[in-house]
Amino acid sequence: MKINIWKLLLAALVVPAAMGACTDERNNFMVDDSVSFVDSDGTWAENKGYVSTPVYNEKYEFPVVKNGKGLSGTTVRIEASESALDAFNEANGTNYELLPSNCYQFTATELRFSEKEVRKFAGLTWKMSDVTALDAYTDYVIPIQLTSSSNDVPVSEDRGLMLLHLEIAKVSMELSTDEATTVKNGTFIYNGNVKLSTTVPTMDVEVKYAVDTDASLVDAYNKANGTSYLAAPAGFASTVAASSVIAAGESSAAFGCQLNPDKLLENVDKLDAGVLIPYRFGKLYGDDSLIRRHYDGMVRYARFMIKHCTQFTPLRHHLPLKGEAKKYIVNYGQSYGEWAESVDVFPDDWKNIVLPHPEESTAYTVFIMEHMMEIAGYLGKQQDKALFEKYRDGCTKAYRELVTLPGYTLDTNRQAKLVRPLYLRLLDEKQEAFAKHRLVQAMENYRWRLGTGFLSTPFILDVLADMDENHVSGGGIHRCQGVRQQKGL
Repeated sequence: MKINIWKLLLAALVVPAAMGACTDERNNFMVDDSVSFVDSDGTWAENKGYVSTPVYNEKYEFPVVKNGKGLSGTTVRIEASESALDAFNEANGTNYELLPSNCYQFTATELRFSEKEVRKFAGLTWKMSDVTALDAYTDYVIPIQLTSSSNDVPVSEDRGLMLLHLEIAKVSMELSTDEATTVKNGTFIYNGNVKLSTTVPTMDVEVKYAVDTDASLVDAYNKANGTSYLAAPAGFASTVAASSVIAAGESSAAFGCQLNPDKLLENVDKLDAGVLIPYRFGKLYGDDSLIRRHYDGMVRYARFMIKHCTQFTPLRHHLPLKGEAKKYIVNYGQSYGEWAESVDVFPDDWKNIVLPHPEESTAYTVFIMEHMMEIAGYLGKQQDKALFEKYRDGCTKAYRELVTLPGYTLDTNRQAKLVRPLYLRLLDEKQEAFAKHRLVQAMENYRWRLGTGFLSTPFILDVLADMDENHVSGGGIHRCQGVRQQKGL
């Protein structure tokens, strides 16, 4: 038993001796001390220190951390550095602007770290009135830079500069015109939303809006976007209310816009839209209110066209027509005719601006008379219907004689001159058959490219789709069949 006790005592003496020979290596795997901003979501490098915060939070707090072994303390200075921002813009190709110093204030400009302290907070507040007075579409930032008083605790190269962007809510609007939610007394009401680019958690936001009919705004838009829109007349569009309120913390609110087609029809006694819009509105919606309200104006326009059949002007084409044809041909008044044809199809010149266009004008007189016949018949205006039918038939016969003249022949490569009479059903059976054959030939000669102008372009696909392949030959058969198959598209 004594021998065993001595063995235990010896072992007890050996263990402390061995432990006394070990060294403390815990710091061997620790990085040296440094200070930095916190990369809380792991996107600091990707965003290059760019951070956004809504201005409406009134205060922004951010942590500053001291990483490493914890062997040294330091004082960290916090400041907005314009020179650091300039260097950042040059290095990254950005154009951030320095937020004016009167717009904000640091809650602390120095943070003192002891050896063992690892995290402290600083922040900013801002003056709302000064911030919101700035241009909301300029990228203002506060370039917050850290500096350390101790060489033993340097600032991190990667996370020593933060570009703080104050988000000012921008208002936008969206309106869906795919389908009106309400149609009442011929007025359409559409729903939409006013939206904020960022939420405002501290207060409700009232957005006021109104319809501006200043035509110069449309002109400026057309110039900037290469468009040719016309300003709608006053009263065509209006808002359901004068404003919408976006609740605190929400990003959008509903608003409504109402459109009154009646306003498009004011003062259009000399425009075919005065007939076509009410007609198509009634066909589409089964609502005859526009037809009934504007019938008198529609009749005035129809009579205006009828009057042109008998009027004389020295600025006319000399047409060798006789009898009824001469009576019903429209060879009076200035019109654009079939404009915007490709110049390799029909080179335009000054005469097309100052002289009448008998083919186009007579064709569209038939077109309007057919619409007015149907409208008058629907409303029980039999005397008006008889008048419109008389000029529909008379102008149709005059048109058929006109296309036998050399300057107006159907034997042409101008697609418009063939598409229009086919679509409007202006030709007799023999002329129609010839026009179909000749249209396919004209398409072949133009390598099946679109050669119609402004007036006949809406008609050409319907004409080709409805043509029977017996009227075409060669490759045109397959092309017309392909058009027919795609008509549903």
